[in-house]
Amino acid sequence: MTDTVGAAHVKGMTATTTDPAPLTVDDLQEDDVLRWIPESRHTYEGAAVVHGREDGSLYAVDTFWGSGNGNHVLTPAEIATATVEWNINDFRPADARVETWSDFAPEDRRHLPSQHGLQATYWIRPGAQPDHGTMVAKAEDRFRDAQSKLTSAQAAVDWARKDLDRLRADGRKGDQPREDTC
Repeated sequence: MTDTVGAAHVKGMTATTTDPAPLTVDDLQEDDVLRWIPESRHTYEGAAVVHGREDGSLYAVDTFWGSGNGNHVLTPAEIATATVEWNINDFRPADARVETWSDFAPEDRRHLPSQHGLQATYWIRPGAQPDHGTMVAKAEDRFRDAQSKLTSAQAAVDWARKDLDRLRADGRKGDQPREDTC
C-alpha cells in the first residue's frame, strides 16, 4: 500500500487512527479490497472490491459471485463494518504457470476469495521474490504432517495386528472339541 494514502488504507484500520469511526465510502479508494461482516453467509463472501463509476463515485461489491451477475453492492451500513485489507494496484496477478503463490512471504501475497473460498484470484507484490524462510516453513509443515500420518498409520497397523491375532486365537479355540459335550 502506498504511504501517501490516509490511515484508512492501513490493513485492518477503519477511518483514521485518531478517529476509529466506521468506514464510509468517502474513506475508500478504487480497487481497495475490504473485509466486511455480512448478516448472513448465504451468497455473501465477506470480502469486497471497491469500483469507480464514470461520475467518480465509488461502490463496493461483495466477491461471492466473482465478476458475474447478481453481485451484491454493499450498503453504507455494510461498509461501516468493513476494514481495508489491501489495494489491488499494489499487487499483480500471480502467474500459476511459473510461480507458486504460497512460496512468497505472507506480506508479499494476497488472495481474493469467492464462492466461500472455493475459488480465488491470487496476487503478488511487484518485485517480490519467493521467500526462502516461507518455503522452509512449508517444508517443515509437510514433514510434520507426513510424520503424523506415519505415526497414525503405525498405530492402525498395530491395532489391526492385535485384532487379527485375537481372531486367529479365538478361531483355534473354536476348533478344539468342547469337554462339556456328551
